[in-house]
Amino acid sequence: MACCFGAREAPEKVLVRKLVQPLALRKQSGSNGSSMASSTQLSELDTLSALSATARAWGFAGGRRLNAEALEAALALTLTDLPLLAGRLTGLKKLRLASLAIAHSGRGALLVVAERRGLTVAQAMSPAGWPRSGVTAANQQLPFYVEPLDLGRKLLKGAATLMTIKLTQLDDGDILGISMCHAILDGMRWPGLATHLAARYRQAAGGPAADPNELLHPIDRSVLSLERYLREAGLEGWKPPNSAAVRGSLAGYWRALKGLSSRARTANDLALLHVPQEGVTALRAMAAVGNPAVTTGDAVQAAAALLIHAAHRRPLLPVATQAMAAMVLLPTPKDFFGNAVRMLSVSLPAGTKQPAEGDALGALRALAGGIRQATIRCRSDKEEVALALAEAQALAGAPVPRMLCHVFSEVLPHMQSATNYVPVSGRFESLVELS
Repeated sequence: MACCFGAREAPEKVLVRKLVQPLALRKQSGSNGSSMASSTQLSELDTLSALSATARAWGFAGGRRLNAEALEAALALTLTDLPLLAGRLTGLKKLRLASLAIAHSGRGALLVVAERRGLTVAQAMSPAGWPRSGVTAANQQLPFYVEPLDLGRKLLKGAATLMTIKLTQLDDGDILGISMCHAILDGMRWPGLATHLAARYRQAAGGPAADPNELLHPIDRSVLSLERYLREAGLEGWKPPNSAAVRGSLAGYWRALKGLSSRARTANDLALLHVPQEGVTALRAMAAVGNPAVTTGDAVQAAAALLIHAAHRRPLLPVATQAMAAMVLLPTPKDFFGNAVRMLSVSLPAGTKQPAEGDALGALRALAGGIRQATIRCRSDKEEVALALAEAQALAGAPVPRMLCHVFSEVLPHMQSATNYVPVSGRFESLVELS
């Protein structure tokens, strides 16, 4: 999702750049009746994503416009509903990610309103403009309609915003881009956040008060802690296997240092494949032949992994001891808002034969089926869920250097690829009706 050819040449005029803060908070509750704590303690799954960002963008073409003042008011209401969005990360203690929390400082989220002429919404968001060359850690080349977050020292020192909203006004409409610190939510929570902001926008634009059923609420993120899960699942005596331990070694530290250094310097080419919805539907239908339990997410992740393996001249199927990483959701309460995605290791049984040359369909079905079986085990077996939480706890609880040592020496060498599938986020189709 990047700007199309010519978009960089179109000059941008920044009309508004300001921190929006929550409305004056009541002493005992926010606008949605939730009690206001001074901070939100993050779960281990949250903290493992704290140094990365997640973003979404929505285009409004055909002359549809968002009202910038109503958007600002909606953001202020949303920050009042969810104080962590206006907060800042607390500092690392003893170099452990598990120590991170979000202080409800009320310092605000960044709102940017910009104008860029000579460009339409379709041109700006066209798949033709997605490929990138020379992408590095320092030069991520984000699309112009997404405001980048500072994910460096300022973030860990509590000096960087956790949420930014950018409204870009183009010739025939607007693009709304939102970027968030990944510690706040995983990709599956975007529809809920979009629905919440849209409800507050309609209210701010003169419409009815937001429906409480459309609003998110602050939660106790300890619902995904290992201790709480073991207690609720009746597994009080369960102990994680030795494989969950995070250990350091001289060789591992060297691999981590070498890997991080090379990744910081290396320039990569980014090539994104656009598959229309009808193609995604057909992909799932092909993958599910003989295994109707296969989902769209299984099929998409399997197809993506096969493309990566083929491009890097690796065996198409990850047969033990090799693996691929597929992202799956752990069981959560209905109103959960946070991170619940586990990087699930998927390996086909030792001795599994690679597909015959040209048998792409057979490879797709085999790998999609493997992802489905691993996902079912992860979600249905209480001890598998406990293991996922134990691994997250061990990683987040280790000093960052040791954690990186473990990842580079014990995890990455066995991984052929890592994939993710996120359905289309909540839409703002009704958001502009009252603007």
